[in-house]
Formats: sequence, C-alpha cells, structure tokens
Amino acid sequence: MAVNYNDLYLTDELEQVVGGRSSSNKAVVVVVVVAVVVVVVVVVVVVEVVLVVIVAVTVTVEVVLVVIVAVTVAVAAVIVVVVVVVVVGGGGGG
Repeated sequence: MAVNYNDLYLTDELEQVVGGRSSSNKAVVVVVVVAVVVVVVVVVVVVEVVLVVIVAVTVTVEVVLVVIVAVTVAVAAVIVVVVVVVVVGGGGGG
C-alpha cells in the first residue's frame, strides 16, 4: 500500500509540475529562456575575451619580430661597416 501511495503521490506531483498549472509552466519557460540567454551571453563574453587575448599575443609577437628584424639590420650594418673599415684599412696599410 505504501508503495502504491508513493507512486500516486509522485504521479500527482508530476501532473502538477507538467500539466497542472499553466502559470507555473510559463514561469518555468521564462526561467529556462533567461538561463539560456545568460549562458549565451557568458559564452559570447568568454569568446570575446579569448579573441582579445589572441590579438594581444599576435601584436606582441609582431613587436618581437620587428625588434628582431631591427636588431638583425643593425648587426648587418655594423658588420658591413667593420668589413669596409678592415678592407679599406687593410688595403691602405698593406
């Protein structure tokens, strides 16, 4: 008897939740829609943050590459000057 009573009670509760009250169903739908919207907004914000981080990393890499190129050009210029001085100086001295 107790098992049957529990089954009936659960069924009655299920009917109340699912089909009994239209207002409570509307409230549940509104809550679900709001939750979905909040989740979508959070996902969009997270994606935006990730994109900003990617852009920041890309800009940093670009700056590092520019610095490397500048240093390489400077070193090449110094090497050219040294070679010219050695060749001209060596030729004049010899």
